[in-house]
Formats: sequence, C-alpha cells, structure tokens
Amino acid sequence: MKIKAIKLLIPCILSFTCLVGCGDNGGGDKPEEPTKTGYYKDLDFTLEGSDLEYALQEHAFKKHKNYILYSQFKSYCANSSERYSVERVSKSNSKLQLFYTGKETSSVRSSDNREHVWPCANSDNLWTHDKENPNNIHNVDASFYAGGGSDLYHVRLSNPQVNTARGNSKFVDFDDISEDLKADLMEYGESGGKYKIKISGYNLDGTTPSYSDRVEVDDEMKGDVARILLYVWIHYTDRPSVPDGYATVTYNSGRKTKNIEYSDMVGKLKFTSILGYNKLSTCAEKLIEWSENDPPSECEKLRNDTVQKIQGNRNPFVDFPELVPQVLSEMLYKD
Repeated sequence: MKIKAIKLLIPCILSFTCLVGCGDNGGGDKPEEPTKTGYYKDLDFTLEGSDLEYALQEHAFKKHKNYILYSQFKSYCANSSERYSVERVSKSNSKLQLFYTGKETSSVRSSDNREHVWPCANSDNLWTHDKENPNNIHNVDASFYAGGGSDLYHVRLSNPQVNTARGNSKFVDFDDISEDLKADLMEYGESGGKYKIKISGYNLDGTTPSYSDRVEVDDEMKGDVARILLYVWIHYTDRPSVPDGYATVTYNSGRKTKNIEYSDMVGKLKFTSILGYNKLSTCAEKLIEWSENDPPSECEKLRNDTVQKIQGNRNPFVDFPELVPQVLSEMLYKD
C-alpha cells in the first residue's frame, strides 16, 4: 500500500494541571460520546496500515489534553471519587483490579507496583525513571515525567511479586515453543486471583534456560495486553511525520511549569522489543489473535470512560477492536 502524506497538526499548546479530581477533559466539559459521530468524528475509519497509524497518532495527540505525572499514578487509582478511580472492577464493584492476576483489592497498598506493560527497558529508554541524566535525551525523572511512561492507559496497578516475576520479559504464547523449553516454565498465581502468569524459570542445575526472557499471561488477559501495547505504539512511536506541538506541564502545586515537545515524548517503539518473536508479521498475527479471542471486558470499557475524564483521550482499540487488524494489515506481510 502506498503511504499517503499526512498533514501535521497545527502547532498547539496543551496546558494542564495535575491535580486529582480535575474536571472532565481537564477543562470541565462533558466528555464526547465514543462514537464515530462524536469523539471519533475526525477519524477516517476507512484507512488501513500506515495511513491509519498516522491518523490515529494525530487523533490521540489532539485529544490527549492532560498528561499525568508518574508520581501521581496511585492517586488516580485510590481516588475516593468513583468518577476518577481508574482501576475499578466495574460500575457495580468499587474494588480495584490488580493487572495480570485480576485479583481484587479494596485499597492501594504502599507495596503495590506501577507496572509498565511496555517496560522501560524495552522502550529504548523512552520512559526511563532514572534521575535527570544529561545522557538521556529526554532529561526526565520519576517525579516529573509526563508521557508514555505515566499514561493511565499504559501504567497499571499490580502485585509486587507479579511485577518482579514479569520483569522485562517479552509476551508470547508458550504453546508455540518446543517441548524441551516448556519444561523450564513455572506458574505464578495469587491466592484468590482469577488469572495466572507464566514465566520462564531456571533449569535444575541452576542455569538460565535459553528462552528465559518470555512471559505468558492468562488467555483472559491477552486481549487487554494487546490493546494496551497497540495504544502505546500508536501514541508514542516516532514516525516520519509526528504531530507538531507541545504540552505545558504544571507541577509542584502550580509553582513551576515546563514545556515538553511532543516529538520528545515519542521514540523507537518496536513490537519485536516487547513480543518474543523475531518477525513483525508474527507479532502482528499474535496481537490480532489475542485481541479477537479476548474482546474488551466491562473493566476495560469502564477504564476507557474514566481515563477520558482525566486525560481527555481514549484507547480506540477498546472502543473499536476491528481497528486492530486494520492498523496491522501492512505488518502482516513484513518479515
């Protein structure tokens, strides 16, 4: 497919504050309905492949008004207002869901982790959380950074043991690997949890197996993972034409501000860095398969509605799962 030229957004300034309980869309307006004539009225649903990539990135940048700080993530999970509690299980269940295991908890513990579904180590240091380092072109730290590393659609609340077990492992289906490697697997499951996470273990002699950096989540969580990875890839990948503009970040209770160019929020995000397959075509096949076999749940849809009230934007792959094969159509034929 020939890639069409995509017009850049006109330069814009996204001003926001980072206070828990901010107004809808960061400005008090009622969120647009997630329909093709509402929130998505500017998106051409007939596009495919690279054309759709560019259109979705432009749309995400235009709609994303309020970039959350990494240090504030837990506040949005634990917010006493149901309107802004992003990890609620359902409209009728105010408990919070821990990612991967699905275990429900009534409160956010100090030990609970902020899990990057797309780990820092696999992001080409795009959302590193080290202290400000002149060798890091993004020059950010954990308390300040706003972008993909603190996006409420990407960062999830998780059990610390599960977070440690997962580490930076790449997602796979272990059924696709050889029988001798399967023997090296171990399961981690939480007491009372709905889901299990399988990770590579160690050989009996203590050596690390050759397939040690892989992880498989339960079938009922694979769709969630696929749609999160696609959202991150669309919003924060550095493409030849990146929407032009910047965000003015207000922090330290409004005493300081800092401008972040959107071009500095994007980087080299590759599916082969986050999925345990060497071919892009296989990565695309897996993402499509996982999304189709595990469609959006009530919890995912509720999160989409809640985060929209905070950030202003939505995850389009939750609203329209059919966009998954559309956006990956060209990748299916790449080696």
